[in-house]
Amino acid sequence: MRVSRRLSLSTGFLACAVAACSFDQGGVGFQDGGGGGQPDAAVNQADAAAGTPDAAPGTPDAAPGTPDAAPGTPDAAPATPDATPPPPPDAMQPDAQVCPGDKLVITPSNISDPCDVPAPTGDRTIGVGSWVINTTNASLTNQMGGSTQLLPATNVISQTGGPDLLIVSVDNLTIDGAATVNVGGSRGLVIVSFGDITINGTLSVDARGATNGTGYLQSLCTNGDGETGAVQVVGDGSGSAGGGGGGFGGSGGGGTEADGASGGPIASAGGTANGNVSLSPLRGGCRGGASTNGGAGGGAGGALQLVANGTITVAGVVTARGGGGRGTNTTHAGGGGAGSGGGLLLEAGTAIAAPGKITANGGGGGEGARTGGMFGGKNGQNGHDDNAQPAAGGGATSSSAGGNGGNGGALNDAATDAAAGQSGDPGGVAGGGGGGGSVGRIRLTAPSITGGAGSLVSPTPQ
Repeated sequence: MRVSRRLSLSTGFLACAVAACSFDQGGVGFQDGGGGGQPDAAVNQADAAAGTPDAAPGTPDAAPGTPDAAPGTPDAAPATPDATPPPPPDAMQPDAQVCPGDKLVITPSNISDPCDVPAPTGDRTIGVGSWVINTTNASLTNQMGGSTQLLPATNVISQTGGPDLLIVSVDNLTIDGAATVNVGGSRGLVIVSFGDITINGTLSVDARGATNGTGYLQSLCTNGDGETGAVQVVGDGSGSAGGGGGGFGGSGGGGTEADGASGGPIASAGGTANGNVSLSPLRGGCRGGASTNGGAGGGAGGALQLVANGTITVAGVVTARGGGGRGTNTTHAGGGGAGSGGGLLLEAGTAIAAPGKITANGGGGGEGARTGGMFGGKNGQNGHDDNAQPAAGGGATSSSAGGNGGNGGALNDAATDAAAGQSGDPGGVAGGGGGGGSVGRIRLTAPSITGGAGSLVSPTPQ
């Protein structure tokens, strides 16, 4: 039995030598690949490299004749990813910020950041009646009904060298023909329309008497406000000179000394021209000087900027007139100087059509007094908002014995410049008249600017 086993092993060895069987290098023996004599692998094809185990027991290699990858398709290069990583989704790469002001076809003056323009919330129509916009609290009041509402779509911005501005955005704005909108408050007003602005009624940033229009800033009027009328000795008592008129687009008229004065200053200087033709920063004018113990100075016209993507139509009135100087009932005291007109800036992407009136005329100076009562001084007229006639100084249309106020400026014409106040009757004792206020400033910017029969822009745009 032992001999027979050896013979069997020897015979097996020889058979493998002839048949080129594969051997397990681990010494366990060889495995027949099956198939009734089909060899496991081609002759001379070695097994896996030494130290590299075969597939786990019971796990066959790939099917015979099936390559690991399609012929000619190499694996990815070492350390090189199979594909470029996809870009982050759009949600992770937000677009650049788009602000409401970016949708305007023009770049408005005095608004450096388009994100300062609030998004509009619809068309706005101001109907029949008398209305007040307050730029301090961004409100609109119906004076006939007494109701007050906050303005939608507003923002407040600061200017360098100018007053703060209230910006109000609309899609389209219409002011009806029977509507009057007066604007007051501490800030200048900017209305931005993403469509058109149509003014058939009145939009006013006027001064009213001694009250300044919106956007007046005293720090800008160091030399522009009229000088205060000084006290003077008159006979056995005292009196005072009229105050000087405010300057802006031109110089204000001077106040005049009291009649019969025996000493002291004899006149009060009007304010000098100031600001710039571009109305950047946007601002109002300068007020008139008061007379010591006498009449108050007239207020300065305010500041308004209208901006429209489309057309600005002024068929009614847009005005920033100056206030008239105040008269006085104080014996021998002078009248107040008048305020200058304010600043109006209109900018449109398509056109400005102005068959109506756009004005920023100065007020008339106040009249001085001889005595109180029937001989008291009269107020000067506010600047005219619907014509280019100079506003009359107090007393110019009456026979009172005080010094008359000077006329206000209009049209930027030498014949209609702000005038100095006047003295009273020669030999009498009366306070001096206040000086007239100068014109304001108006600037119009659009590809097309047209007027019409009866249209007026005063002063002449610069």
